[in-house]
Amino acid sequence: MGNIRKEIFLKGEKRTDDIVSCVRSGRFYKVTFKNHKTYNYNYYDVKFVETSKEELFIDSRLDYFKRIADKIGLEHTTGKGLTFNILLKNYGIIEKVIPETILYSFLKAELPVKEKKQDSCIGAFFKIIKPIKNEEKEFTIFPFGFNISQKQAVDNALDNNLSIIEGPPVTGKTQTILNIIANAVIRGESVAVVSSNNSATKDTEPVFLNGMIIKISNSITA
Repeated sequence: MGNIRKEIFLKGEKRTDDIVSCVRSGRFYKVTFKNHKTYNYNYYDVKFVETSKEELFIDSRLDYFKRIADKIGLEHTTGKGLTFNILLKNYGIIEKVIPETILYSFLKAELPVKEKKQDSCIGAFFKIIKPIKNEEKEFTIFPFGFNISQKQAVDNALDNNLSIIEGPPVTGKTQTILNIIANAVIRGESVAVVSSNNSATKDTEPVFLNGMIIKISNSITA
């Protein structure tokens, strides 16, 4: 039990660190905060979520990155004169790191593992064989052409949370990236193209696909 912590959410917002006590009385919870103020909340506005030791470790690492961002993050000033820390603001949007995300794997310092589907079994001698449903499989498009290795790279990228595409010059890395983006757009997913080289994302050529405009550089490396 020492490895489990209960988080308290009030109206969907995590307030664990602000609360001194939380006692239920009938349809209401009497919640006392660290500022010594006490309020009554409807029982359905108060949620208790158990957090494991691993999740606490992930949260502590995320808090560490937030503290670093607060010290060295780049600041941006809007047209209205409002200045904010870009990285810290984006970190602030993250309320909970989901185990299935690549960020969770990054904070845990482990590569994401794709779960393998196992057959249902009875005892050690009999298997339940389930018929395959005749469902339409999501197809992959290649509007920018491909070869066998490029097709494999696209399939791997679409089937896994993390995929690294590498190769010497003129092997079609940019072409492969374009095909990955095309499939993501077709499937209604969001795409962000980033590069450590500013020139790679500054001068881009527009690509029209499925009614959307994609901008991507010919000099992107992966």
